[in-house]
Amino acid sequence: MDVVTLHYPAYRLLGLMKLGTALVSWVTVFAIIPITPRALAMRFPEELEKEVEERKRAEEALRELNTELEERVRERTRLATERAEELARAKEEAERANSVKSEFLAVMSHELRTPLNGVRGMLEFLHETKMSKEQSEYAETALSCSNTLLHLIDDLLDLSKIEAGKLEIRRKPFSLKTMLADIDNVYRPTLEHTDLALKTELDESLPDWVSGDESRIVQVVTNLVGNAVKYSKQGVVTLSVERAGELIRIVVKDEGPGIPEEFQASLFEPFTQLDSSTARSYGGVGLGLAVVHRLVRLMGGTLDFESAEGRGTQFEITLSLPACQAPIDAESSDGECDLSALSILVVEDNPINRRVVTTQLEKLQAGEVVVAEDGRKALEFLSKRAVDLILLDCQMPGLDGFEVARLIRSDAERFGRPIIIALTAHALSEERQRCLDVGMDDFLSKPLAFKNLRATLRVWSERLRA
Repeated sequence: MDVVTLHYPAYRLLGLMKLGTALVSWVTVFAIIPITPRALAMRFPEELEKEVEERKRAEEALRELNTELEERVRERTRLATERAEELARAKEEAERANSVKSEFLAVMSHELRTPLNGVRGMLEFLHETKMSKEQSEYAETALSCSNTLLHLIDDLLDLSKIEAGKLEIRRKPFSLKTMLADIDNVYRPTLEHTDLALKTELDESLPDWVSGDESRIVQVVTNLVGNAVKYSKQGVVTLSVERAGELIRIVVKDEGPGIPEEFQASLFEPFTQLDSSTARSYGGVGLGLAVVHRLVRLMGGTLDFESAEGRGTQFEITLSLPACQAPIDAESSDGECDLSALSILVVEDNPINRRVVTTQLEKLQAGEVVVAEDGRKALEFLSKRAVDLILLDCQMPGLDGFEVARLIRSDAERFGRPIIIALTAHALSEERQRCLDVGMDDFLSKPLAFKNLRATLRVWSERLRA
């Protein structure tokens, strides 16, 4: 259509209609473009219904999962509660068992040490009497056996106390050279008629007095020396002690059969023996080295060993034993024991132990010795007259020693203020503390060694005279 044709009405109308159609088309296009995405996003009723059902199933599955999780949480909570209750019961049972064990050890210590006190005491008295050479050898053998039995009892009790965490290390001044001389004097006489010799070597720079637990160090060293003597049939057992600053190095060396390599890893385990057969050559229950190892560690020291079959064994102990001054009463404890002015009351229910103690006091030439068979008789006697010192058995029927000591200390006007020394067959540290708590002044453990009684009475007699 050209411009000329528009001058005619019919063609003009037709042109306007075409132009209008074109405009409508463009308007329609621009109107639909914004609507198209929303139209495409619309759901048909079937799709909406399907989506609703899927959401319901998902929600149901979620509820079921939540229920299952809640059930699991409740189950876990129940199990945790039951486990906690079981642990609480197990703890209570363990504490009760430990208490029963401690009580059993205390009772067994008393029941074993009480008759052993009589055996050792009478054997010591017998050994000091005039006897033939053969009789003297019999007495020495019996006394040695009683000492072995006492060491076994001590090892069993110590191992139990160590495992229960109840063994305490008590540091105090002691003479190192005197201790080593005593150990030498114990073993040297027994080796006089054998092919085995004991050689003691002491460093000249060793201090005279050191601070440490003397009784435990003696136990460790005598155990090692005893093993060396037991396993060596000939040659030399050497005990050497040297100073290394604040440390003391103790070496025990033998020329015995040595320790097989397969036993060395378990050497310090309880009840370990190199030969556990019924036909074994050496006795023992395998407790000594286990106790030695644990004691050295408790004292903060180290224990090492070297051994080879056929070439002997060497044990080396290193302990921190600082040099110190001698205690004030050290000089008096080494001097003469003058008990002639002392009046002593012995309170002991066991007739054999009464005889042992009174005989020991007679040998010490005590001024006056009075005997009471139980606690009530002791209190009756003290209410009538005073004494300087009481040797008081802790375990007695009726009034035990603890109650007797408490009553004496609660009424000084009636019973006076005597020195009270406990005599007990219990070897537990709790027993010692219990004695001190009720007012006793000192503690002697059964079997009652004559030298221990002598040393203790010497100290207290000096204090009474001061």
